[in-house]
Amino acid sequence: MSSSRHNTYLHTRVSILAARLLNHDDLAKLPQLDLERIGALYGLEPVLDDTLPASTRNHAVERALIRTLLSELSVLIRPMQGEGRELLLYWARKFELYNLKALIRGKLSAMPEQEISDNLYEVPDALALPHQALLRTESVLELLRRLEQSPYRAIARQARHVYEERHEPFALEATVDQQYYAGLVKRVREMQGTDLKEMQQVVGITLDQLNLLWVLRYRFSYGLSASETYYQLAPSVRKLHRGELLKLVNLSSLEKVISSLPPPLDSLLESAATTVEVERRMDTYSARETRKILLHSPSSVARAFAYLILREMDLRKLFAVVQGKVLGLNNDLQMYALGLGDEESVMGAARV
Repeated sequence: MSSSRHNTYLHTRVSILAARLLNHDDLAKLPQLDLERIGALYGLEPVLDDTLPASTRNHAVERALIRTLLSELSVLIRPMQGEGRELLLYWARKFELYNLKALIRGKLSAMPEQEISDNLYEVPDALALPHQALLRTESVLELLRRLEQSPYRAIARQARHVYEERHEPFALEATVDQQYYAGLVKRVREMQGTDLKEMQQVVGITLDQLNLLWVLRYRFSYGLSASETYYQLAPSVRKLHRGELLKLVNLSSLEKVISSLPPPLDSLLESAATTVEVERRMDTYSARETRKILLHSPSSVARAFAYLILREMDLRKLFAVVQGKVLGLNNDLQMYALGLGDEESVMGAARV
């Protein structure tokens, strides 16, 4: 099949899948539906057994939704070749990094092997870590050394160095995240032509949001120094590049960070008083900008990646609603979790 036919097929496949994305009205209706109806609409009936504990049901739902996303990824990469295919597969490795973090936490907490195993997600064999071998390791350091013989070697090597120096679980997990996104940027820069420019936009949107939230949390919630914070960031290929991030980490308050952001982020976040509000506004902005790429990009690879990012956002919102219903939360709280409600309604509901 020629490259042109590959692109045509992928453009068509993305357009078909895009019909599954949730619009504003779809999201607004979710809190009004009962679990039985949600299960029927989204194929979750097998994991919504109300005889199971809430935590077991929630974990089963999250597993099922991740499985759905990875199944759609496999459809999209089928006609792909070269750097585009490699980048999308690398993006999907983040779900196996959730498992790595679960393994690390389990080792640090001396959890039984079966309990750790029960908390792991199912991922395709091409992305999977050697779970059984890692479960049998004696320590976090041995686990990371084993990983240095896997496709996750760069992440594992840096994580091991950090843990040997500091023995801090937070620093270890932050390093895993930073190294993963640095690897994503590296793969974007290896692309060529239209794909390079368009993928820089898609990945840049995600990294701008992550870096801004990391700056705010590391500096003002966790109290890290400017240098410690900067070390944990993965500079974006869009707005928040190295120079911008170096400036932001040296500021002394959330308000000063927001006022020093490049446009349009400064006006978008003007008057946001908390990190939670920044995250909500950035979620909306990122979804809007990513949807533009899905609708208008000439790059079939960028459109496929934009679809996967938007689809993951939707499935996480669906999970938030299911989780809220399993826990018995009211509709106002569920709407707030979807980014549709306001804080005043939530506070009022909490007081009732």
